[in-house]
Amino acid sequence: MNGTLITSRREAGAALVVALFAVMILTALVIAFAGVARTDAMLAGNRRAMVRGVNAAQSGVQYCRALLASDDAAVDSGEEDWAQVQQAPLELDIPGLTVTAAIEDESGRLNINTATKEMLMALPGMTEEAADSILDWRDSDEEPRPAGAEWDYYLALPSPYEAANGAFETPDELRLVRGIDREIFEGDGTEEAPGLRGLVTVHSGEANVDREGRRRLNINTAGSEQLAARLGDILTPEEIAAIERRRQGRRIASLAQALSINGVPWPKMAQALDRICVDDRGFAEGTVNLNTASGAVLEAVGLPAEVAQAVIERRASEPLETKGDLAEIEGVDEEIMFAVADVIASKSSVFRVTAWAQSEDRPITTAVLVLLDRSATPAKIVLWRQLHGREALPPALEEEQSGP
Repeated sequence: MNGTLITSRREAGAALVVALFAVMILTALVIAFAGVARTDAMLAGNRRAMVRGVNAAQSGVQYCRALLASDDAAVDSGEEDWAQVQQAPLELDIPGLTVTAAIEDESGRLNINTATKEMLMALPGMTEEAADSILDWRDSDEEPRPAGAEWDYYLALPSPYEAANGAFETPDELRLVRGIDREIFEGDGTEEAPGLRGLVTVHSGEANVDREGRRRLNINTAGSEQLAARLGDILTPEEIAAIERRRQGRRIASLAQALSINGVPWPKMAQALDRICVDDRGFAEGTVNLNTASGAVLEAVGLPAEVAQAVIERRASEPLETKGDLAEIEGVDEEIMFAVADVIASKSSVFRVTAWAQSEDRPITTAVLVLLDRSATPAKIVLWRQLHGREALPPALEEEQSGP
């Protein structure tokens, strides 16, 4: 009897231990499943927030696109409405999200697809190796320049890849080019080493129209009557005749210098620059806007440092309305004027729009970057990128997270 009772108690105790162990396992599983469920819910929420963020950022891009389309100013400068969109919240009614944006003039940067070696070498931090390699990367042949590199160099790297042998598609592609390391590309934030990222572009320029909106006159093919009609208020009949005798140049600079030798005053030719071109292209690729370019970019296209600074000071109170207005800047002579005549402008067609969408209840920011070309109607998107990581942070937040 006693033995049976003891056995029963032992069995009951063992059952209790098993039951407690089972309860512990079930509890652990419930906690684990609850954690997984919470994580899944959080990830799903984050995914929804990111999708909504991308859509909101695209709405910000469309807002900026409409703003650029409504801009009918004859020049593009830092005083235009589009230039005031600098990370201020946009008036978009999107619950739970704050959308900010920035619009930059791509003609305020140097176009690495059209820049000469001299222009590239004038950029802060540039080396002979990097400049030659940029030119080799974008040309179509396999002959490397003295300090450059072609396919054979890149294919011999530990992680080989091919050179583009074509135009750069994004500025970030520079990181693949021989001689361009993180230091040259990113810079250190100082005036001496600002980094190429903020100085260059792959698409920029202006529509080939004058400030009145008329198609510029191809000075190499225009007849006497056309020349007289377009330039008669600036040049005399004798000076127009000199143009007919001396044209057929590929560059305005060459024509202006030839005319100067033949007695046409260079200030008068400077006045005529906004009305003329040397070919029938509807778009002048790679021009640099005197009203928006930094001092470093103005120097890269050929302006002496003191002239570049004088341009910046002038435009702070009054934008340059045409490229010919450069002749009014102190220190500009005939040689300087026509050395840069083919690459300067006072207006732009291509703009960089960056739009950020920040979630109000989650630490999530999404961003979209586009290049808009408004030489077409409506303005067309020529580059679209969704930004990730630190790139997706608005500049103020990026600086805050980077620390001092």
